[in-house]
Amino acid sequence: MSVGVVVMANNTGGNPNIKAYDYGWSQSETSTILSSFFWGYVVMLAPAGWVADRFDAKNLFSASLILSGILTMLTEVAADTGGVVLVCAFRVVMGISQNGLLSALPYVVNCVLSLAFSWIVNSVEKKQILSRGALRKVFNSIGYWLPAAALVALSFISVEDPTAAVILLTVSVGFNGFTIMGFQMNLIDIAPNFSGLMMGITGCIGTLMSVAAPLYVGAIVNENTIQEWGTVFLSAAGVYFVGNLIFVIFAKGEVQPWNDPNYSKEKKTETTEKVAA
Repeated sequence: MSVGVVVMANNTGGNPNIKAYDYGWSQSETSTILSSFFWGYVVMLAPAGWVADRFDAKNLFSASLILSGILTMLTEVAADTGGVVLVCAFRVVMGISQNGLLSALPYVVNCVLSLAFSWIVNSVEKKQILSRGALRKVFNSIGYWLPAAALVALSFISVEDPTAAVILLTVSVGFNGFTIMGFQMNLIDIAPNFSGLMMGITGCIGTLMSVAAPLYVGAIVNENTIQEWGTVFLSAAGVYFVGNLIFVIFAKGEVQPWNDPNYSKEKKTETTEKVAA
């Protein structure tokens, strides 16, 4: 979608190899379109987590993919008719193929690193070299603070050095996959009975940033200058740093008492007994 929206906005930079639909979208409107992808995501995450905890997650996953595929096929029609969904398919005569490859590269690295280091995490955990909580904090820090450093460096990269920019973006997104072994696994550590619901709730809250980020970019980036994008990258680095700092300070690695389904009943009984006494 992030690749397609560039062409849909007819932002081809005068490249004759690209033929794009001209929807006449401004930078602000394009940012709103990117933000809109996450609107339904926010609404559905918590209910989906609740459903996954109580029913067959495989069927839920299959139904979600099928419905998503159908809606994706209808997006061009929606955009052409002025529908609410403003993301559409696009026709190419590039350079978009190279753009798509570069856009996919960080996520390929993300996938490879996540798979490789998941094995390392399991080995370290079995050998008890670090406590479970410390292990989550280490990998979460790699997944947030290393990308934050890459984003800071990216804000100072010249437009005449696209190779360095691609490398830094690849590092930023690629190493962000380490957070799977960090805060995401931590939800299972502290409350396995409610991990689906917790993933839905935390994902819902976290996705609010995904909704706000494109709108923020649209407000900051007006002339598409390196200085404007530098502000965007530094802001993202700041969010990464502060967010992980909170996790490092407050995260736990042990199963919490409220993971017990009878915890609330037991607390209520204790309170009643104390009042009676």
